[in-house]
Amino acid sequence: MHTVFGSSSLFHINLLEETAFLMDSPVSCEKPIVASGAMRPYTSSSSMVIQTSSMLSCSLPTQSRGNRGLVVAFNSRIIPGYWATKLHSKHPNAFGTTATGDQGLFINNLTIFYNTPSQPLFKRFFNIAVVSTHPSYPALHNVFNILYAARQLDGRLWLNAQGNGAAGVIIAGTGNGGLPTGEEDIAEALESDQQIVLGTRRPFGPSHPERSPAYAKSGFVHVIQARIMLQLVIASGYDMK
Repeated sequence: MHTVFGSSSLFHINLLEETAFLMDSPVSCEKPIVASGAMRPYTSSSSMVIQTSSMLSCSLPTQSRGNRGLVVAFNSRIIPGYWATKLHSKHPNAFGTTATGDQGLFINNLTIFYNTPSQPLFKRFFNIAVVSTHPSYPALHNVFNILYAARQLDGRLWLNAQGNGAAGVIIAGTGNGGLPTGEEDIAEALESDQQIVLGTRRPFGPSHPERSPAYAKSGFVHVIQARIMLQLVIASGYDMK
């Protein structure tokens, strides 16, 4: 019988933040789950060897065990997968966290954690046994549009998205998740069972709920993460109600 000590995965760097969040959402495991990637150029002198070595080093120590969720090992840093975000398009140290600090670092390839294992208080766990029964699994429903809000925003955009077959719309709102225009169009879309989540255009900071909410807010996750969460919500059998 083979014993599985954990999981290590190397991903395309442009999709690492999305993949890390998606993999972390159904993870509730005492074994280490580690992801990494490598910035360009894809050559023998690139960072891939370093990132792979760090990823494997993070998978082995005893302190890596415990329910930490997925962690991203990247450029001598250990980043919670739930908060990992690509903050620069080209910089080698592109990844950081949107709401919390790193979980640890590597010193001469030695894994050092700052804290005992823990999970974000706001993390919503999705049961993979339920998600996997949805007809769209394993790809999950992919028709979810992210719309960027600005002054003089045309609120008919979310209705158009619905007419084009979108299962949901995530709006990157102004400020802490505001809409300059289009409230009436959101109400119309919700009446026709459109799934709408309002976040913020910024990678940092919450989109907080209203006192009398009419639609969902993304909370502490940014709009890219909110899109993945909405996919998991639909696959789990939930809706705006």
